[in-house]
Amino acid sequence: MIPKQFILSSLKSLLTYLFFLFFLSQYAVFCPVPCGGVLIERRGTILSPGYPEPYSNYLNCAWRISVPEGAGIQIQVVTFATEHNWDSLDFFDGVDSNAPRLGSYSGTTIPQLLNSTSNNLYLTFQSDISVSAAGFHLEYTGMRDGMFASFYFVFVRLL
Repeated sequence: MIPKQFILSSLKSLLTYLFFLFFLSQYAVFCPVPCGGVLIERRGTILSPGYPEPYSNYLNCAWRISVPEGAGIQIQVVTFATEHNWDSLDFFDGVDSNAPRLGSYSGTTIPQLLNSTSNNLYLTFQSDISVSAAGFHLEYTGMRDGMFASFYFVFVRLL
């Protein structure tokens, strides 16, 4: 025969487990990939909304990357796939879409590396009303005179 204390203890553990399982399923925080934003870290990641799942239709996203004055920005393309000729990712060498355009890309053709000539880079992504694709994964790094900005940031903080 199973002792009564063991049964009560097991039942209490089961109820506690079920309570937390219910609580987490009701109030868990889900962090979707944002459609745009302002990025000020010396390095970071930009993902298409929903990545790694395909992005949605009717998107109009904008990201602004800003690093310290005197630094530039390098984008490394990890993955890129959009609907060819309809959904595009545009790069502007400045703070907004009025800056010189570095390129507009769709489909699967994009340079592996893209470099700004200023300390700001503005990206826009638009998708149309139908057909989506896998999207994109970009990594950016602030650079100074051809060297990674992390060295620059360490040096500036020492001054």
